[in-house]
Amino acid sequence: MRVTSNFLMKNMLNNLSRNNRRLDEVTQQLSTGKRINKPSDDPGDVVRSLRVRTEINEYDQYKKNVDMARSLLEYTDETLDKVGQGIHRARELAIQAKNDTYDDSQREMMAKEVNGILNDIVDASNSTFSNRHVFSGTSTKEPFKPELDDDGNITKVNPEGNSEPREFEMGVGQSINAGADGQSIFMPIFDGLINLRDGLEGKEGEVDEDLLETGFGQINESFDALLTQRSELGARVNQLELVENRMLDGEINLKGLKSSIEDVDMAESIMHLKNIEALHQASLNVTSRIIQPSLVDFLR
Repeated sequence: MRVTSNFLMKNMLNNLSRNNRRLDEVTQQLSTGKRINKPSDDPGDVVRSLRVRTEINEYDQYKKNVDMARSLLEYTDETLDKVGQGIHRARELAIQAKNDTYDDSQREMMAKEVNGILNDIVDASNSTFSNRHVFSGTSTKEPFKPELDDDGNITKVNPEGNSEPREFEMGVGQSINAGADGQSIFMPIFDGLINLRDGLEGKEGEVDEDLLETGFGQINESFDALLTQRSELGARVNQLELVENRMLDGEINLKGLKSSIEDVDMAESIMHLKNIEALHQASLNVTSRIIQPSLVDFLR
């Protein structure tokens, strides 16, 4: 085959251009720290990388769900703790009222204090967290609506929400109920406090012993139920902590896998760069010797 000067020059320019592209690729990898900067760099690993990235994003969302669920459970527990303090005080008042050493005026003051506790607990039952009612289940309605008499006293409390669980997704096929059944918690408390107050107030200055006893019994039962509910909330918080730790381990492993797919091996790439630089320099030297003088002049 006849090798002309023009053919020789084109081959050398092609080789120089190829070396320049390889230099550009390695330089880009070193400057970004990424082995894959565009899909054509490694189509097979691009698919793996996208899958891992998707899974990491899902982990991020699951972590947000876990944080939100735990915050809601902790806030619910704090609210129920204050409710429990109110019930505990109402029990103390009921026990005092059953003592004959207290006169009617003292029992009347006890009734007012019980009424104050009732109002506080109604407010607590309608508390919100992150613009959502805590004890309304999946409903957006205010969970409890009191009925008032002419004096502004609560005579009855009507439930407006529902008892549906508030599920938070924690993984594929995994969820946890971060809600609390407000109706089963509060309705016995309301009934007990109303009966206790009305029993203390009595009729015509006389304490209604039967109503007082009924209210006292209801309060005792609701207090025990409240403790059980708080225990369940604590168990769910512990479960979330275990899930969070497991998710943290999974996220670390996924990020390690992503790094092994995408990130460049710096030592290997620097060695590769040195090799290409040496090859490119040799190509320039050879070209300058063979194609004289025009290319040499150009290169200089």
